[in-house]
Amino acid sequence: MIEKTYIVQNLDCANCAARMEARIQKMPEVEDASITFATKQLKVLAKDPDSLMGEMEQLCKNIEKTVYLEAKPDTRKPAENRNNSSEKSFFKQY
Repeated sequence: MIEKTYIVQNLDCANCAARMEARIQKMPEVEDASITFATKQLKVLAKDPDSLMGEMEQLCKNIEKTVYLEAKPDTRKPAENRNNSSEKSFFKQY
């Protein structure tokens, strides 16, 4: 399973966000989904979340017509680069 985060653009209603979340969670391909209204983020756990983006967006538009989904850029560093800083970790020193 892959967890992917999307930004729900033009989301104006917390109740609408809860309804969107409930409908996306009912999709058979979705293992889990949650929308955080304050950050406008939709987190989806599925085998291939990107292939579901159009269907999820349509479910959201059925509730609030002006919303659309935008994939959140992945800002995480690759695992092999995380500890390559010039400073040593406190725990590695001892």
